[in-house]
Amino acid sequence: MCRIGLTHGIDDVSVGEKIYDLQHRGTDQPIESLQMGNTNFIHGRFSVTSRNCEVGSYPVQGERFAMNCNGEFYGWNDEVFVDQTTQTSDVAFALELLEREGLESFLQEIDFQGAIQIYDIKDNATYIAVDQLNTSGYFYAQYEDKVIGASESQVVHEILEDLSAPSDIPINIIKNGNYLRINADGEVSASCYRDYYQRLWEGEPETSIDLAAETIDEIILESIRRRIPASGPVAVLCSGGVDS
Repeated sequence: MCRIGLTHGIDDVSVGEKIYDLQHRGTDQPIESLQMGNTNFIHGRFSVTSRNCEVGSYPVQGERFAMNCNGEFYGWNDEVFVDQTTQTSDVAFALELLEREGLESFLQEIDFQGAIQIYDIKDNATYIAVDQLNTSGYFYAQYEDKVIGASESQVVHEILEDLSAPSDIPINIIKNGNYLRINADGEVSASCYRDYYQRLWEGEPETSIDLAAETIDEIILESIRRRIPASGPVAVLCSGGVDS
């Protein structure tokens, strides 16, 4: 798991890094940052396993876009994409797909959980997208021509304090399935790129219990298949409880 954030319109890049380098959870690698125009991406990693931190690290930058993420991309090594990429990590694959398809097509095609920060080098614009369920949450605030964003509201609050901003400035959360656009002047707008509900039986006024059960079963199996890549069969034993 990771903590990500950004500052826009703040010349002193150490502001975000200093506040972001909170030690109460202990990063397993130094805070990384990437300055592009007047936007600074910040990334801190907290591994839940002993994975090599050199593999799949953020932020990453290509010819047109830069990317920062605190989640996971699913199905990147699926047969749908296997002939389109030679990448060996979801990080590198996601950037390659973004470069090839552009922002709108990328958000429609990608299957991910978490929040993504994207910087368009050509248009000098910053985008922040959250998944359909908004599982991780992403918070932001505007102060004068400055924008502060982070995956934890505490970080946004502390950066505002460090800037001596008024205490009544609201901290907002990006809605699920939405992305935020920050232009070069700090103007912010929100757009929905994917509806929360996927209408599985559109056009059919009634749905039988059997069809609903079969469809849900297919969706669950497909979800598990995409999220547990393996070279051989995988068996999962659940207790039968609601949480399982």
